Amino acid sequence: MLDQKTIDIIKSTVPVLEVHGEQITTVFYKTMFENHPELLNIFNHANQKQG
Repeated sequence: MLDQKTIDIIKSTVPVLEVHGEQITTVFYKTMFENHPELLNIFNHANQKQG
């Protein structure tokens, strides 16, 4: 079960994710794969090509 502080943090970030979620995840995965290419084989390559 999540504690109230964690729930509050999650709820407070929802508006940002609604507006910028795709950009955030695009930058996150691009950076992650650049810094840790060994993780590429853990993720679905077809989904990676589709973005």
